[in-house]
Amino acid sequence: MRRFLLIANPVALVLILVWASPAAANSPVTRRTYDSSNYCTDVTSQVDRGSGGGYSWNGDQSLTNYFFWHCQTGHKPGAGNIEGYYEWYRWDGVSQWLLCAATSGYFNQSNDDTSLIASYNYGTQPWCSPGDYGTLAGGWVRSVPGGNYNGGFTWSGYMYLGP
Repeated sequence: MRRFLLIANPVALVLILVWASPAAANSPVTRRTYDSSNYCTDVTSQVDRGSGGGYSWNGDQSLTNYFFWHCQTGHKPGAGNIEGYYEWYRWDGVSQWLLCAATSGYFNQSNDDTSLIASYNYGTQPWCSPGDYGTLAGGWVRSVPGGNYNGGFTWSGYMYLGP
């Protein structure tokens, strides 16, 4: 019995530490921003060091039902029907996030696309001075041409960039 406890306790400790640890800011964060009976929109956002000045990543995915499983396979809404957008923010150190950079909306180009990915490496120095940075990524899917875009935003979390 003691041998079992000595073996089990380190494993349990590792599992507790892994489950209890918060995700690092450079880990991608995915959130379902739209969920209907026909299709879903997932948006992934990430901030990382890149070359030292920061790196933003946005991934948008259109999903549909597969047999009995809800939103489990790629949905092909057609060219121009998946839209992405992201904003790059820096914390002012006191009370607010300041917009440092933003993209204009960008769209998928193929009828076979089920996702849209965009990223940008901001170089070797932070664009808006050293500080905490984060990405606000947006993604929307229009299920039928001429219909409404459905989706929303996902915040990446933040990390310090600078010397």
